[in-house]
Amino acid sequence: MASFSLAVFFVVAALHIQTNTGKGVCPKHSHLREVGGCEIRCDKLPSPGAPVDCPDSKVHKDCKCKHGLLAQSGTSGFTIVCVPPQDCKTNCTANAHYEPFGSPCKATCEKPTVTEPCKLPGGPRCVCNEGFVMDQNQQHKCVKPNECLPAHKP
Repeated sequence: MASFSLAVFFVVAALHIQTNTGKGVCPKHSHLREVGGCEIRCDKLPSPGAPVDCPDSKVHKDCKCKHGLLAQSGTSGFTIVCVPPQDCKTNCTANAHYEPFGSPCKATCEKPTVTEPCKLPGGPRCVCNEGFVMDQNQQHKCVKPNECLPAHKP
């Protein structure tokens, strides 16, 4: 009788999980929420100076990291691993590095010296290494100032 009660318990627990999320239980440090294509993740950090790209703006229910944490590269859904920004494994482009609180105000080919205080909030992003600037004409690559390409004119 004990094994029957235990089996019933597991069936009821499984049904409870299915009805709560429709799929399963979200891992530690995450919860089921509506997510879209604009979620910042360790493998989807804004590049230096690049506009935020939201090609998939469809909203769906999925596991999402709790506030202050980001989904580690290569993880999502019910296998999501949530980490603090400083623990992200990232693939920044050449001559750039990851900063958990990187400034969106950056040196560019057009303006190689940033003199004004940045009024925009910092956040997890790849930023150009010291001595490099962002070249929008080279797909937002970080280059030495003397490697800047001239602006394309229509």
